Amino acid sequence: MHPSLPIRAFRPVRAGLATAGQPTAEQFQLLRDAGFHAILNLALPTSDGAFPHEPQLARALGMEHHHIPVDFDHPADADVVAFMDWMERRRHQCVLVHCALNMRASAFVHLWRVLREGVPEAISARDLHAIWLPSGPWRVLLVRWLLPMRPSAPGSAPPGLRDRSAAGGSAAPGSGLDPLHSSAPPA
Repeated sequence: MHPSLPIRAFRPVRAGLATAGQPTAEQFQLLRDAGFHAILNLALPTSDGAFPHEPQLARALGMEHHHIPVDFDHPADADVVAFMDWMERRRHQCVLVHCALNMRASAFVHLWRVLREGVPEAISARDLHAIWLPSGPWRVLLVRWLLPMRPSAPGSAPPGLRDRSAAGGSAAPGSGLDPLHSSAPPA
């Protein structure tokens, strides 16, 4: 597990994977020195603290950089699919997923951990809730993606997850937990 770094809302979630808010230009050196090989930015180019030369800076330090701009007010299934595909190709690398405040990043990494790494929702939700309690379109997105993974859930998986759930893990069998409120089952 990575030590805490002085980056806005930095949260190591397991060895080789952390989330954070927007790092400053100076903090990219810290990320490289801490062993990160790949950086994924989920913020919009207009997000608070964003700087246009982030990809060039990361690459100059020897790190891979990718950008999936996620509209905070309208997170989309296509964003999740792109995120899952990118993460799958970096499964064995040391990755930082960031956005402006670690809200987009923590939510997407929560989905990754539950759906692809098989981490129980209640365990993964601890890291998510340490950053924020998703509401509105984020709550809808998380429930839409996690509900089909529950054994008793009717319906099909969201686009991009169909035909992949067996290969990448699933939610905790029988957990019945709301992905956003790990202390109580859904109503």
